[in-house]
Amino acid sequence: KVLLSQAQLTEVLRRPFTRHVDPLALGPLETRRWLDGAQRMMDAGDDAGFVEPVCHVHHIDLVSDPVSTVEGVYRHFGLPFESRTAAAIDSYVAAKPKGGYGDHQYSFETHGLDEARERSKFRPYMMRFGVAAETTSSRGGANMPMQSARALS
Repeated sequence: KVLLSQAQLTEVLRRPFTRHVDPLALGPLETRRWLDGAQRMMDAGDDAGFVEPVCHVHHIDLVSDPVSTVEGVYRHFGLPFESRTAAAIDSYVAAKPKGGYGDHQYSFETHGLDEARERSKFRPYMMRFGVAAETTSSRGGANMPMQSARALS
């Protein structure tokens, strides 16, 4: 879903600056970019020499339980998480469900991608970071995870 969302976002951002945007060309382009980033994250590992330890946040956790997820980030870095912070997050989410953007329908085919091939490319990253696979509905939209990444092996 992240890959498809990024391909669609790239399409939207390019439209004002060009006469033609080809979604079929953007999918493979975004795949290469995200695959490169995924490989770099795996190569760096958790001990990449940063001053602070790396904190991994799964998107599904952030959107399904933002308060607990952000609280976990604070805890990871040894920061206090105050009730007013939780209240501010709750208030924002209530005012802007789904980030204020509503529902999206994504399709691998719209962006020139094959779902099985893309899952195979990203499988090492998903396994390394425990990212759950998302299913696609019969209409082609990506849905919430149905299985853990560990089940992909």
